[in-house]
Amino acid sequence: MRRAAALLIAIALLACRQVEKPATPPVPPPRPLDASENGNLLNMAFGASVVSRTAEQTLEASAVRAIDGDPESAWTSPPADNNQTIVFALPAPARIEQVGVRTDSRKSFAVTKIRFEASSDSKTFTTIAEPQLASSEEPQLFPITPVTASYLRVTTTEAPGLFALLKSVHARGTYMSQPTAQPIAGCWKINGKRAEFIDETGRIRGVIGEANQIKLQGGLDGTLYRLIWTRGPEWGYAAITISPDGKHLTGIKWHEEPLNWTFGDSWFGERCDRVIPSVSEGPGGRVVLRAAPTPRSLAHARDDIRFDFLQRARRLPMFGGDADLDVVMRLLSEGKRVKLVARDYRGVLQEPKLNALREALQKRGADLSRVDFGALGDKKPRYPIENELMRSLYGVVEIEP
Repeated sequence: MRRAAALLIAIALLACRQVEKPATPPVPPPRPLDASENGNLLNMAFGASVVSRTAEQTLEASAVRAIDGDPESAWTSPPADNNQTIVFALPAPARIEQVGVRTDSRKSFAVTKIRFEASSDSKTFTTIAEPQLASSEEPQLFPITPVTASYLRVTTTEAPGLFALLKSVHARGTYMSQPTAQPIAGCWKINGKRAEFIDETGRIRGVIGEANQIKLQGGLDGTLYRLIWTRGPEWGYAAITISPDGKHLTGIKWHEEPLNWTFGDSWFGERCDRVIPSVSEGPGGRVVLRAAPTPRSLAHARDDIRFDFLQRARRLPMFGGDADLDVVMRLLSEGKRVKLVARDYRGVLQEPKLNALREALQKRGADLSRVDFGALGDKKPRYPIENELMRSLYGVVEIEP
């Protein structure tokens, strides 16, 4: 009787477990443009970032090139120094079921063995795979015992040639929650230079460096900060992600157009906000901490570079959304005709977006008879769209004078 009762209880418990549902349903992975990257969660366009790395050959061949989704770019180790480690962060915890890489078929660049470690807190890592790699440039994927993680540490343990090269690092699975962006506002140390960003209700402004500054402006697209930049006569596009803990910045700068051959620098940043205690106040002698004041050298973070960019590029991407409509209003006040051209490479209808901009301009008292609205969809791209970063940076409404 006792055995029978125990058996019935076990069956009942098993039935309960079979009908249990997860508290939060998994979020399907994004679908990258490059077929070889399909299902890869480690893509900067979706919010992936670099937390740390031991070395690279140059900043143009840094760890960010292993998560930019570009089929032609790559991280490369220093010569004859092939045993290197990189820590990547996902924008949200994910159930990882496969890991892998794309390396190189040339013996002088190929990685032959690699170690993958996973972590939920970036402090304690557990080895999840140590595969031997073939000499190939195609993605090499390896199933693992599923693990939920927010960080992935990759170490090139064997590379017999002069360099180790990784075109992409893969983590495949599903997000356990919807990825969310971390704030960029505040003080940073980027590639050893002091930097600051300001968030003005969606419009992002910033500077990098205290002399010969790079000035930036833009906005947020999902988990990706899309920006334009200028420095003297130079101009171009930029993209930035922030790690889930809000402490690490990963960025790319392109000269003029965001293409493979116009790549400028990789940006790696750490928070540099200092806090100073104020006098104790409130019950219990509570101490209030306030951020240290911003140096005067960074006051140009509030400069408006949009008109400089517009003059040089002959267009302005509306990365700041409705906040960029004041550019349209100024052009109209100068008697110019303006065109708002919408492109999109995600299959999203553009008419609602253009209609919303039309209504917003009307509320501002704009003369709509001098504004042309064009929905091009994925037609007439400025350049062939080859990766997800290009899809995001070019898939936007542009102001054309």
